Amino acid sequence: MAFDVDKSFDFIKFQETVESMVKSYGNDDLVHHIGRFGNQVQLVVVDKGDYTGLSAEAVNTIDYGMEKRFAALTRYSGSPISKSGYGGKIFISMFFLVVSVLGIIYLYYYKMPQFHFPMFGRSDPRIFTRFNRRTESVVSLARKDSITPTGASSSTAFRNPLYDSIKSRSRVEESIAEN
Repeated sequence: MAFDVDKSFDFIKFQETVESMVKSYGNDDLVHHIGRFGNQVQLVVVDKGDYTGLSAEAVNTIDYGMEKRFAALTRYSGSPISKSGYGGKIFISMFFLVVSVLGIIYLYYYKMPQFHFPMFGRSDPRIFTRFNRRTESVVSLARKDSITPTGASSSTAFRNPLYDSIKSRSRVEESIAEN
């Protein structure tokens, strides 16, 4: 924590107050340092070893114990004092993880349209199905000279092998069942 001071600031009294409050939390758990730079005083309190939150509680107690007699405006650095810690961050992370997994499962079972890029040298049955060899599309090269009378239409037409135009006539027989 840091705060601005004026010429009437008693540095020795502040140092004694901080040392007594840090000792109440235990000298084996906390390390502190007080520095003065011109018109500012800086207090640094850290935990020894792993972070347990004891240093944040000590700084909070020191701030309330000063009762604004040393400084009117105090600035803090570091993470805010909170018992929940990373609870909100873990909840948000788990929410996005679950939504992502469910989205992947949905896309797996209800397949989205797949985009195919035709590549040469690949055998893809959808690309050249029109050009597959068909036995019924063999063209006879024998010449048939037939004379068609004028005004009469030809009974046969050109069979396009691309459209497989084989006509088949089916006979539908109807039966009437009597009850």
